[in-house]
Parts: sequence; C-alpha cells; structure tokens
Amino acid sequence: MLRLWSLTDHAHKRAHPRKELNLSAIRLENVCKQWGATHAVKNVSFEINEGSLLVLLGPSGCGKSTTLRLIAGLESVSGGRIYIGDRDVTDLPPAERHLAMVFQSYALFPHLTVRENILFGLKVRKVPEADQMRRLDNAVDVLGLSGLLERKPSALSGGQQQRVALGRALVAEAAVCLMDEPLSNLDAKLRLEMRREIRDLQQRLGMTMVYVTHDQTEAMSMADTIILMQHGHIVQNDAPVAMYSKPATTFAASFIGTPPMNLLSVAMCRGQAVIKGNECCPVPGAVAAECTLGIRPEHIQVTPDGLWEAEVLSMEYLGADSVLACSLGQQQVAVQMAGNPGFKPGQKLRLNFAADALHFFETESGKRMGAVTCPQKTGPPKKLV
Repeated sequence: MLRLWSLTDHAHKRAHPRKELNLSAIRLENVCKQWGATHAVKNVSFEINEGSLLVLLGPSGCGKSTTLRLIAGLESVSGGRIYIGDRDVTDLPPAERHLAMVFQSYALFPHLTVRENILFGLKVRKVPEADQMRRLDNAVDVLGLSGLLERKPSALSGGQQQRVALGRALVAEAAVCLMDEPLSNLDAKLRLEMRREIRDLQQRLGMTMVYVTHDQTEAMSMADTIILMQHGHIVQNDAPVAMYSKPATTFAASFIGTPPMNLLSVAMCRGQAVIKGNECCPVPGAVAAECTLGIRPEHIQVTPDGLWEAEVLSMEYLGADSVLACSLGQQQVAVQMAGNPGFKPGQKLRLNFAADALHFFETESGKRMGAVTCPQKTGPPKKLV
C-alpha cells in the first residue's frame, strides 16, 4: 500500500529552464552504505536515463530499498557520490533533491477528503491557490479521480487509495518519483491492474521513476532497465529481455523467470559431457569439463526421440499450462507444457531442446560462461559401453 512523501515543491523549476532539461537523470558512483560492520550497499554504480523506469530488484536484505533511500536523501552515504541531473546531491537534504516518494503504506489522513489529501502538501508549502487547482485538475484527469474528490479514505478501495497517493506525487511536480514496494499489500488482481496503470502513467508523463520490488514479474513487465541486487552488490544491470535471455550468473538465472531456470551439474563421463550422475543424458556444447547447465522449463519439449530420458515425479496443473517435475537420475528438471498433458508419476518420457537454449555457468563463481559451440544431436543417445 502506498504512502506518498512529497520531498519538494517543484515550482522553482520554471525559474531555471536550462536545468529542467536534465533534472531527472540520475547517476550513482561507487555508492556505499555501512552500519558498523554491516555493509548494506557496496560500491554501487549505475545511471538512469531521463524519462525511463528503472527497477531495483532482489530478495529481502539485498540493499535495494537502502539504495532508494540513499537517492532520496533519507539515508546518508558512507562513500561515493549521487547526482541528479547536473547537480551533486550527495550531501543535500531530501527537500532540496526535487523528488517525490511513494512508500508501502498509504498513510492518508482519515479525516480529510481525497481533494484535501492530495492538496495537503501544497497547502503546507503555501503554493498559490490557482497553482494548486491547476495541479489538482491535472492529477484528477490523469488518475480518473474526478468522482471521488469529496470521499474520505475509508470510502475508497485499496486501488483508489493508491491513486490518491499517486495524486500527491503528481501535484508535487517533482522531476523524479521513487517507489518502494508500492504494490506489496494489494491482492494479485489489483497488483496486475495497478502495475499497468503506473507504467502507463510514467510513460504518458515522461517521468523518471525508480521502482523497488522483490517481485520479478513486476520488474519484467514494467521496467525499461532492471538492476538485480544481491548482498549489496549489483549482479546484473540490463533490459528485461537481456536479463531473461542472458542471465549473468546462476543467481540471476534462478531469480528471473517463472518457473525459474533449471540449473544442473555437468561432468565428464568417458570423454563426453553429461548430466552429473546420469551418463545417458549428454550435454551438447558444454564449454568445460565441469560446469552448471541452465535451461528454462519452457524451452524443453517432450518428444519421442528426445535426447534425455526422464521420469515424471509430479505434475502441477496451472490452467493454461502445467509444470512437470522430472528426474534425470540424481538430479531434477522442471518442464513447462501447455494445457494438461495428463502425465502420471513414474511415467517415462524423453526430453528435447534446442542447443541455443542452453546456458553455461562456472560451478564455483556462478558466472556465465561462453556460448554453445557445437550443434545438438538429434534422436535418442546410443548406450555407452
């Protein structure tokens, strides 16, 4: 749920049109945050283009929210520099950074109407009434709140309360909007609707937005660029398509995609790379004697002449598709199939895939290795003597 904290009145921008052009680009250079022996953010560097939506993604404790708070000025940096446009804002207080921020909770004033909640910050900052009305009209038009202005928050749905919080962001006319887990308290249907609305709003208004979430579906569906974080470090900084198609590490491979990518240990057996523990499952194009093979469940097909023989352990029916859990000897692989194929536990089947669907990672570091170098063989493998 959303709580908006408006960090500035943006009226002064009109007095400085030259700076307004670049005001919403953001750059972090070797930014660190440390509390005692705890390093929450470690040498983080990235740039956000003006008018784009960047998502900071990762599990709890990875440093994504701390990074957002450092950009907002709610936390002071332990090292590095932060720039918004052509200004170094590292040591500036939040109110001088020209930002609006949306938190997880709404915190709307229960005794105030929608109109009063949206305009509260402008009244406190003594923005002229004519300017208040102009900003309110713009926000109401964009967010579809015209019929709700006289209601109290208790008479609103969760999605409507969220729009009121977004309205506060719009009337602030800030150059940058920061959002910290804004949809985490909404149900699945409303989350889907609101992420579409937020993305549409950001694109229509040309806002620069930094959006924090642990939900990779939100990140993939909304972002121009995703920064995936782990243990305070950036694991990968890429467009959603590149993040999915070429994960930089096994962590990125397993975090992006639903179901996640299969990660299987590869070893050499009689001069051939195979799935570890199953010499009847050869691995075409393996780039090292020992490595980790990655393949997405949706890139595996069940065919009569498949390269791997597998046994069904279970099937999860999801409506539009099903996910099979299959054993390859000592290891397991997930297979995503359309509809309800009706496989039963214990059933034997053969699995096939395209060679260019395989990903290889170093076993120790988890880093991505070179591309596939040899074509896939077709048909079932000959038994090794």
